[in-house]
Amino acid sequence: VEGSDACRKICILASLCFGTHVYPNNILTEGITGVTLQDVAAAEQAGCVIKLIAQARCLENGKLAVLVSPALVEKSSMLAGVSGVFNACLVRGDAVGDVVLYGQGAGKRATASAVVGDVIDCACNHETRKVFGWDAEEPGKVEDPMRAPATLFVRAEAAAGAAEALQKAFPAAALHDAGDGTLWFFTEEAPEGELRARLANCGAAVCSILRKVNY
Repeated sequence: VEGSDACRKICILASLCFGTHVYPNNILTEGITGVTLQDVAAAEQAGCVIKLIAQARCLENGKLAVLVSPALVEKSSMLAGVSGVFNACLVRGDAVGDVVLYGQGAGKRATASAVVGDVIDCACNHETRKVFGWDAEEPGKVEDPMRAPATLFVRAEAAAGAAEALQKAFPAAALHDAGDGTLWFFTEEAPEGELRARLANCGAAVCSILRKVNY
């Protein structure tokens, strides 16, 4: 619920993908307890669903953007239909494009199968030292999430002057009436800290901020 399991999984996957150890205590981790029914309804209007997403990207500056948070996923995405005890891992490769691995990530049978597999692997290799191919984490290798590029989904109170204030802060945004006394819109992609600062200074009462998955 709070994303701690997903955090550890994305640390392992990021280490495998990018060849440097990534520690959970360096990863921004947000759970789903702050998501409201109003957020879900607004996401539906936007043609999206809200999923708990763990993501790792290599940025243009060579640093890694790694985080866990609830995020909007477009319904056309292969990740949108994942539910229940099922997990999905989407990998984007330069040559192969998008590859999705999908299966049960919880439940007594899936867990028992994984544990027994590990025990058998240990028994078969008890005299062998397996060495994984990543190095110790480089200082500063994981980017500050507020410096990483992001697109935000914002809900704000539809009070007098709110639309004008939001449009002034985000001229390219298309504002939508959620029908429950709030407005929603997507920001452009920019450093997340910059986007949040503009929201904090625009004068509108913000109800919720969620990230949108861009890939």
